[in-house]
Amino acid sequence: MRIFAFALLVSSFVFNLAAVAPAADQTGLTFKYSKVEIPGALENIPYGINNAGVIVGEYQDSTGLYHGYILQGSNVTTLDDSNGDHTAAEGINPNGTITVVGCYSDSSGITRGFLYTAGAYTDVPGPTGAASSCAMGINDSGVISGYYSNSSGHIRGFMLNNGVYSTLTDPDASTTIGQGINDSNNVAAWWIKKENSRVNSSVYQPSKKNFTFADVPGSNGTYAWGIDTAGDIAAWWLDGDGIAHGALRINGTYHKFDYPHDPTYVYGINDYSTVVGAYLSSTGAYFGFRATYK
Repeated sequence: MRIFAFALLVSSFVFNLAAVAPAADQTGLTFKYSKVEIPGALENIPYGINNAGVIVGEYQDSTGLYHGYILQGSNVTTLDDSNGDHTAAEGINPNGTITVVGCYSDSSGITRGFLYTAGAYTDVPGPTGAASSCAMGINDSGVISGYYSNSSGHIRGFMLNNGVYSTLTDPDASTTIGQGINDSNNVAAWWIKKENSRVNSSVYQPSKKNFTFADVPGSNGTYAWGIDTAGDIAAWWLDGDGIAHGALRINGTYHKFDYPHDPTYVYGINDYSTVVGAYLSSTGAYFGFRATYK
């Protein structure tokens, strides 16, 4: 399985987890689930959802190749960056004309970020000196979040605002991954702690130039992914057995949940109480879901 959110980092650790786990505690919210389906796909991972319910992600075709997609109702638009292959759509702007960001693999197998709008692809290469990059989120002002690696192999988050890159690095981190971004330019991020290699999460607030801790209580590692206009966070976290579960942080309160009977990975969130993510099926493949909550 090739998931570009982890193309630069520990993908085998994240997704080769045990297949069976008890459901996480579900506190304070009621969830209604539906599957996100791409016809003929061997696997399907939704990463983002906008306020009109349009979903973006990646799927694996019958030959094993990965493609990005835009799903509007039952209509699927396949995204394949012409500069490479194995395209993944990672984020979508919340409102208005659809704009998508993501990554592809170039002819040398290097991950490159891209911006897709009006049928055209533009590279998002990362700051000067970046060896590889991935664009993960975009807001309605066109500000892009993501991550890159430098020539020394160090991985840092970034923001791209009006052509200017800013580097995002939690002060306690050896690695920082920038994920979703909202219209206040606040970025959901996860990072690896220098001292013990534990995965933690934060929200970066550029107005304050600081990272605010956002770990799920009791987790053995938290991966913050999506962030909405209100600053609520969609994430997934690991329990003591290394099993993945979903979580939301709403108004500072954490809510843990699972897609029924399966390890759960939660990625995108919109402003209308909807999240998207993936679950591990009984066949060992990953498939998408949408969940509304109240």
